[in-house]
Amino acid sequence: MISVEERGQAPTRTAERLKPIAGPPIGSPGARAALWQVAHRLDSALPISVKLGLTLASVIVLSVAAYLSVALPSIQGELERDHVDTMRAVSTLVQAEYALHASDPAEVDRFLRGAVTSNATIARIRIYRIVAGVPVLWASSDAVERSTFKPTLGDVAPITTGVTTEAVEEIDGVRLLEMMYPLRAGGVIDASVGIYTALARHDAAVEVIVGVIVLTAVFAAFLVLLLFGPALYFLVLRPIRRLHQAALRVSAGDLRVTPADGEELPTRDEIRSVTRAFDHMTRTVARQRDELERAATIDGLTGLLNRSSFDRQLALEVRRAARLRYPLALLMVDLDHFKRVNDTQGHLAGDDALARTAVALRAAARDTDTVARYGGDEFAVIQPGSDPAAAVVVGTRIRASVDALGIVADPQSGRLLSASVGIAEWRAGEAPDAAIAAADAALYRAKARGGGVEVAERAGTTV
Repeated sequence: MISVEERGQAPTRTAERLKPIAGPPIGSPGARAALWQVAHRLDSALPISVKLGLTLASVIVLSVAAYLSVALPSIQGELERDHVDTMRAVSTLVQAEYALHASDPAEVDRFLRGAVTSNATIARIRIYRIVAGVPVLWASSDAVERSTFKPTLGDVAPITTGVTTEAVEEIDGVRLLEMMYPLRAGGVIDASVGIYTALARHDAAVEVIVGVIVLTAVFAAFLVLLLFGPALYFLVLRPIRRLHQAALRVSAGDLRVTPADGEELPTRDEIRSVTRAFDHMTRTVARQRDELERAATIDGLTGLLNRSSFDRQLALEVRRAARLRYPLALLMVDLDHFKRVNDTQGHLAGDDALARTAVALRAAARDTDTVARYGGDEFAVIQPGSDPAAAVVVGTRIRASVDALGIVADPQSGRLLSASVGIAEWRAGEAPDAAIAAADAALYRAKARGGGVEVAERAGTTV
């Protein structure tokens, strides 16, 4: 840009006001004060149309950057999924071939070379084995690397873990997506296959998409600045942008949004009225969602988890216990003589007895336990990290807590409400339903002998 001095003219007062200000290092209080001074000088020197245009351009640029930060991972994921689907299909073919020729690496080599030749997406395929405790390249689509490539422990990890892994590697200067699958022969995992696909087309596609988005944004910005800039910004874009930001937050799950500036919205402004209605809608939806979530997970009478929530929690605890290898106990609790409460005193008295029992169960259980109403007058307690002996202690405490309530089951006989407890320990590989059935069986034995705490004795049923 040609300065005023270069054109042979004297500097104007505006140009003087826009001279850089020397100040302290950026980040210090003095630097912030200097930046504010520059902002005030620009505010007084620039015409309103330029300021609005710069503001609108900044909004568009920031919006495109935000969009790219959100959309680009999704775009990349979609493109990578195409690669992964192809590689998964190839791995299925390799598994079939390996199962047939697990003792003939030369035959498998020929198959791998044919697979790579027939599929332009696949760059190479390698099969690894462990021989004498050392990872070896057993077969490959590249005959040259059979004598030069040295596998690592990561290449044979699927043999011991049985888990498929994914990574991006650079081989000979080329970015490759690597998928490692376990291979079975005779029903045993004894090898792993690495399938590699070049990401060059993937990267080029991402660059094209980003370029199209950026060029479109630049053209749109130029058009808006040229034709509708200032008026569009003040009358439409600013309130719509606020509404759009609120909508993004709602779509992300945040239903506690409010108008950006918190100001009272005039009813004659249609866009502001929509914003106010949107705010009211999100508050209503948030309240209804909270109510629905509670109704879907909590038993309305006792405040404990309901049956469906119990089933989900038990499945979660079983998976966690299997992964971390710790014991897990399940207690089924049934109220003795509860039917007499309903028959002699009415259902309201029965409901009160259930609510008081729920409070007693929560107090008797450990802080880490999950207490749920299983159905009717039956309750369940999940005890992570607990063996049968520890569960018996809690079961005995539950019975004592129910006895301490002193709830009369039958006024004529003076019989009090009591509880029977059945306990089962979840066993590795056992389905959650099997543990429930075992605890139920123990509960029925306890009730059959007049109440008490009974521990299940049975052979584990595996999934």
